[in-house]
Amino acid sequence: MITIIVFLGGLSFILFPVIVRRRGVSFVDYYLLFCLYYDIMNTFTNTEGGSFLFSQQILFTSYGLYYIYANYQSILKIEKKILSTSLVFLGVVLFGSIYQGLTLKLSVLSFTSFFSSMAMLPIAYHHYATKGRIENLLRSVFLFTIILVSVIIIFTIFKVDSKYYGSSDTLWQSSSSPGGILYFGNLGLRGGFTYIGFLVLLFPILFYQKNIPKYMLYLVLIFLLLVMVLSFKRFAFFTVLFGFLTYMFSNLTSRNLKFLLLIGSLSIFTILILFTNVSDIAGARYKERGGDQFVGIEGIENDIRFFEIFIVYEEIQNSFESLLFGKQAGRHISIGSMGFSKDTWGVHSTYANFLLNYGFVGLISYLLIFYYLYKIVRKKYKLLIKKAKNNSILIKSYAHYWLLFRTLFLVFLFAGMVGGTVKITIGGLVFIVLGAIGGHIYKQSRNIIATDSM
Repeated sequence: MITIIVFLGGLSFILFPVIVRRRGVSFVDYYLLFCLYYDIMNTFTNTEGGSFLFSQQILFTSYGLYYIYANYQSILKIEKKILSTSLVFLGVVLFGSIYQGLTLKLSVLSFTSFFSSMAMLPIAYHHYATKGRIENLLRSVFLFTIILVSVIIIFTIFKVDSKYYGSSDTLWQSSSSPGGILYFGNLGLRGGFTYIGFLVLLFPILFYQKNIPKYMLYLVLIFLLLVMVLSFKRFAFFTVLFGFLTYMFSNLTSRNLKFLLLIGSLSIFTILILFTNVSDIAGARYKERGGDQFVGIEGIENDIRFFEIFIVYEEIQNSFESLLFGKQAGRHISIGSMGFSKDTWGVHSTYANFLLNYGFVGLISYLLIFYYLYKIVRKKYKLLIKKAKNNSILIKSYAHYWLLFRTLFLVFLFAGMVGGTVKITIGGLVFIVLGAIGGHIYKQSRNIIATDSM
């Protein structure tokens, strides 16, 4: 019964824009809220059953295939290479899964899982290059953060912990750190700790939106940083640090703002250290991850994901067929190198996983998506700046979007080395923002060219 209720709730996200019929608004604008809805509801459903997961995936796959079919000619005119490379990779996932011996049902499930995030890239690019307004998406991002923070607070008040048991029948802890004071339900399992880092990167562009209360942005940002510190996820730290340095060294940021960012950051961490037990939590988490034995076996084992691409290559290098199309379905391999051995190791790296499952055909087709995306958006941005050279206000506005695009692009590519990017909400969040910025820049460049020709 709960699965049916969740399915109907997911369906309402798709039907609502159709019923309301607001100009320029579609399900694409509500996609992130759709993903968050399923992340939250995952806490109250049987996570071991496939019907819950398939509910989200089949809804979006149905919508996505219809959108591409209905707008196919228009998409080809606007961003043919982004669509074609995305579809090629998704095709590799579907037929590669079948080739590796998965049943048709599992192959389709794997395909819809990837489709539910990756297909949003060409869809968002097209939507925001035509009828969509990127401001609608940014309002959804803001609402996403408000709901996320509210849910974490509610889970903490009522002590709603994870209900997921792993293969060893041990409870997957939602707080993700010894002595944690916050509860997250199954949000951590769904990638919540990782997409918090990506959300923080979006805040500089949110501060430029006139219809979003600044005090709310500050409150939410402080809370998200607090969650990041208490969970002590190293990738989240890297994400925020990379974004912080990007804006600190950018000529778009004034000296006063740089000073405020620096003082504000130091103040937050000073208060946390002086008035909370965050230092003890961080120390315990650091030892738990093997950080104090960085040069020893334990330390290497905890960070083996950085070397997984080479280990997987060793697994497949003796077979030309495996090099091309992969060796197996699934992510578990045995390791007998790097100074230690392990019979069953779950591959974390996105790139190593694709190489293992789909070979160089799959890995290269995946990387081509990013190659063409960056190439196309960069070309349109340069054209836009060239045409708007006499309007400094417009140039600064476009530059902020381009800076966010590059930051998000580079962080996501790095994230692929350590894993976690294939979860629907994480990938969906990044792909929709990258696609939206690309589409927005395309639309603005087209508008300026049309204005010049008049």
